[in-house]
Parts: sequence; C-alpha cells; structure tokens
Amino acid sequence: MDLSIEIEAPQEIVWRIQTDIDQWPTWQEYVTQSRLSGPIALGSTFQWETHGLPIVSTILEVDPMRRIVWGGRR
Repeated sequence: MDLSIEIEAPQEIVWRIQTDIDQWPTWQEYVTQSRLSGPIALGSTFQWETHGLPIVSTILEVDPMRRIVWGGRR
C-alpha cells in the first residue's frame, strides 16, 4: 500500500506544516486539539483530539524532511 502524496510545494514547507503539531487544528478539520510535549524527536509525545476522542501519541521514527512515524492509543 502506497501512503504517499505528491504536493507542489517546497519540501521544507511541507515538513514544517506536518510537524507543527500544535497547529494541526488550523488545517485538519477533525483535529480539535493538539499539543506536542518536547521536540520532534524519537520518544517525544503529543496529545491530540479527533472526533471527540483524546489520543496520546509517541513519535517512533523521525527522518527529517522525509518521514515522521507515531503511534498512539485512546
């Protein structure tokens, strides 16, 4: 399964928007809250809410400008 998308924008801008977790509610319709605790780094956590469900996620992988992976549960 390919989980990629082509966007006509500089890579730096896409990375900055995607990893500015505190600002997710400004561009993701169903994310009502989000707060990063620490830097974008392996092991950092963030709390967010979507569809009324609070979630705590942990950053599992960071490959700057290419990939960020996180996992979480309600």
